[in-house]
Amino acid sequence: MPGSIFLLFRNPNSLEAAKEYLIASGPAVLNLLLAFFILFFVLGIPRIYGELKKISAKSWLVLLLILIMGVWFRLFLAPREPQVYFDEITFLEMAKSIALTGSALINSGGAIPSFLPAPMGWETILSWAFRFFGPAADTAFFLNIAFSSLTIILFFLLGRFLLKSDQGTLFSAFLFAVLPVGLRIAGSSALCPSALFFFLFTLWIYSVQSEQQSMELRFLAFFSMLLLLNIRQEALFFFLPVIFLFVLLFCRRPNFKDPFTYAGMAFFAYFSIPYFLAVWYGLVAGFYYFYEPVQQIKLHVRQNYYGNLLFFVQNKIHPVLITILAVIGGWFFRKEKKPLVFMLAWFIYGYLFYSANPSCDLSQLHTWDSWRIALFFISPVLFLGGYGISVLAGSRSLIIKAAAVLLAVYLLLIPWSFSSFIFGQNHYSRFYNSMKIFSRITGKAPLIFAYGDTPYATRYNLALIARWAIPSSRVHVASDDPGSLLSITGKRPVYMVAQGALPGEYYRHFKIKIIKEHVIIQGQKLNRLYLLEPVE
Repeated sequence: MPGSIFLLFRNPNSLEAAKEYLIASGPAVLNLLLAFFILFFVLGIPRIYGELKKISAKSWLVLLLILIMGVWFRLFLAPREPQVYFDEITFLEMAKSIALTGSALINSGGAIPSFLPAPMGWETILSWAFRFFGPAADTAFFLNIAFSSLTIILFFLLGRFLLKSDQGTLFSAFLFAVLPVGLRIAGSSALCPSALFFFLFTLWIYSVQSEQQSMELRFLAFFSMLLLLNIRQEALFFFLPVIFLFVLLFCRRPNFKDPFTYAGMAFFAYFSIPYFLAVWYGLVAGFYYFYEPVQQIKLHVRQNYYGNLLFFVQNKIHPVLITILAVIGGWFFRKEKKPLVFMLAWFIYGYLFYSANPSCDLSQLHTWDSWRIALFFISPVLFLGGYGISVLAGSRSLIIKAAAVLLAVYLLLIPWSFSSFIFGQNHYSRFYNSMKIFSRITGKAPLIFAYGDTPYATRYNLALIARWAIPSSRVHVASDDPGSLLSITGKRPVYMVAQGALPGEYYRHFKIKIIKEHVIIQGQKLNRLYLLEPVE
């Protein structure tokens, strides 16, 4: 029987049916899920307001100042550019397609598949921002800045439940506001800011529900969890177990005589279909497989178990001071068994779960962009770190109090002391920024994009990035034959972006002038902007 089911799921017709469902029906199902979330959020406002009224005016004032500081860092200090390989551009393309056509496709020109078997919750949310503000990269960047900024508030609200200390949780919110990983990813179009928001929002609503026993809040938390499920591939294996543990420790057990319990099961079965089909399709089609040799995978996993702990103490990406404060906070919080057990389980499970993935290298021992994954299990470190500061600040010793003030000042300077990481760029983000610089030089003139002997697929991917960096310009991909370039230009002068010098053959067809040689990092000349005038 299991073999028959496996063969059924391997059937090409089953794969094609799943693909058609995800493309045509997936966005509609997730739009309905988003509507249910908004509906129950509105219905739950009186209960939420009742919970918020318990917070003192002084705490609200301090939180407002922390929020203003965090928003300022995200708007004016943190970079706004792609951070995660090429994935972010596929998210933008899919969200644009959902907004304009209602279908989950990617306009890639054949360079990459037009359909990617990945959960599309973030793209569906982003598609609504595109409908209202236009399909531009900045729309996605600012939407993530909004999610990241609201998460500052969630750190305070959830922390109040776990720590039972306004002062400690205000410091926790402060730590997230200045966290280097959070700042660098906030202005991207990656999945992480929205996933972290819905993760913490779900936990907080369940914490309120544990005290108020409200049907509206129960369904609000449930639909928030379903949105989270449809944003990240690993949600079923990491986020949902952490949420389940939270509910098991702090909330009432499900009542199977309650019809709402069965209604929740039905909603879960329906709204999780896009997630399960996308993950199943990706596994069967080989999309999620690791293409390295088995020995290399084992080596990377071993490196992860070492490097992902090193991340918290090496003071390279994550401030080691926060880790030290978390240890102090954990020690003084040790009498609160239940919340401490939950936070330790959350952190340890996250460390073990992600370290077992060969590509999840937080400390950059063998990859460069997995540091963002730390966001999903670093929250307990920030909660306990904030509690640690509050313990020092509340000490009777004037020396310790003075040390706490100096620590707070140092923590405030984290965005500058870790600027080398926050402003660090990968190949794609450097290209994105240089294209924006070149677009200011060329105005609205067409840009031809060539990248020497770079494989065609990579060239086309970069051309897609260029189209999102310069939405007002026409961006073409140059072939290796300069003669065919003349047909694109119509024998008119044209600007061309290329890496390094152009091949000698171009000089037989064009008069070439270097307009801009942009030095990106440490003297590395990534891109040049040329003016090409056809030879008569």
